[in-house]
Amino acid sequence: HVPVYIFLNSENGFDPQRRIEFPGHSAGTLIPVDINDDGWPDILLLQNAELTGKKQKTFILLFRNT
Repeated sequence: HVPVYIFLNSENGFDPQRRIEFPGHSAGTLIPVDINDDGWPDILLLQNAELTGKKQKTFILLFRNT
């Protein structure tokens, strides 16, 4: 397993403990995009899970910057 981490910014700068972790095999694509047209970049993440048998699962995750 290679987890995917989204690191969160803070007023004090980078802190490796401020993160969101998702289990999975790897992240395929990360796209910063303003989904809701509020002027703040949101994150669209396409993540692949491990193969189970002959099927591979893909997850689409959206993180809205509010």
